[in-house]
Amino acid sequence: MVKSKKPKDANAPKKNMSSYFIFSNERRPQLSAQQKQDSADGKTNITAISKIMSAEWKAMDDATKKAYDQKAKEAKEAYLVVFEAYKKTENYAKYQQILSEWKLREDALRSENGNGSPNKKRSSKAKKAPKKPKQPDAMPKRNQSSYFLFSNERRVQIKAENPDKKLTELSKIIAAEWKLKTESEKKVYADKSATNKVDYLRRMEEYKKTNEYAQYIAACDEWKKEKKLFEKMSELGVDSDHEPLKVSMPRKPKDEKCPKRPLTSYFLYAKDVRAATKEEFPDKPITEIAKEISKKWKLLTDEEKKPFEDESKALKEQYKKTMEEYTGSESQLAFKVKLEEWKRECDERKSAARAKAHKKKQREQEKMASAKKKSPKKKSKKKQQQQRMIDSSDESSSESGSDSESESGSSSESGSSSGSESDSSSGSDSSSD
Repeated sequence: MVKSKKPKDANAPKKNMSSYFIFSNERRPQLSAQQKQDSADGKTNITAISKIMSAEWKAMDDATKKAYDQKAKEAKEAYLVVFEAYKKTENYAKYQQILSEWKLREDALRSENGNGSPNKKRSSKAKKAPKKPKQPDAMPKRNQSSYFLFSNERRVQIKAENPDKKLTELSKIIAAEWKLKTESEKKVYADKSATNKVDYLRRMEEYKKTNEYAQYIAACDEWKKEKKLFEKMSELGVDSDHEPLKVSMPRKPKDEKCPKRPLTSYFLYAKDVRAATKEEFPDKPITEIAKEISKKWKLLTDEEKKPFEDESKALKEQYKKTMEEYTGSESQLAFKVKLEEWKRECDERKSAARAKAHKKKQREQEKMASAKKKSPKKKSKKKQQQQRMIDSSDESSSESGSDSESESGSSSESGSSSGSESDSSSGSDSSSD
């Protein structure tokens, strides 16, 4: 299906810009002019300018940023006033008519091509699993366990004493020290954790009364429904056209010589604390352990996250260097050929499966059509009941007619006999006289 572009309203007022875009429009000409002076060919690098502007915006003080926010707010208010006035014009009414006609055409095209419900937007790519809603920033953070309180406290000290050691090595030292702690020493951290937990639960009870929490829970419930539906569709092997296809795919080739991507700061942290978290929750499965690690990561401060972020940056720089060496090499070119062959094989198998499914559907439709032609049309139950009622009423009326006829016949007969009797009696009387 060839999808037409959504029509634009040329007469509509232009939308207001955000605070960042107002700043960008002010700053871009200055940076462009500066780049032209510095560069030998007098050209400008748009990506470099964008990066500079983004960095300046992030580093901007609150007072300056607030001024841009105020400008954006005023621009939005002005736009809304103009747009409300525009809504009352003929041009707006004409555009709405054009837009509704365009929507009807698109819906008709979608339904003709068998793309399911015409009101739903469909994508040629397979849908991704729905993401869990992000916790609101105002939501109280869960308290840390006794071990993690000790770990965060001790890591800073050991790092200062051993600056060359990696985070994984530091974690092993901390875990070993925790095992050697006596129950009374551990109790200090356990009491602190218990106090933090009481405070967390109190704040959580207060937060549960807010509208923000209710909205978050509603979003989570919706996410669970979407996730369940997505998993069900995945099990059925439903493709982008919602047609269940049973296709045996070839195994995707792996590029063994390609440099491995570096771990992010979070995954470095997860690798660091996984063993300790397993000891803390020995009965929990791997999925629950991962959730506990995620909760603990969210509780870390920026200062506590910094060592993991620094290591991640260093690994990323190293990855970039090795990737530059690998790009364009014989190994990469050979893998690209293998990958193209694999894609071609997948497409061929999918096409064959679709053609087979289409033929099967056609055969079923032909069978149904021929069966309808052969078999006489059966009356519905309702019509059958109505026919029986009509037949019964006809029978009763015919019976009543025959009864009335017999009654009228007998009455006439009695009438005639009585007449003859009267005549004979009168005759006898006259003769006697």
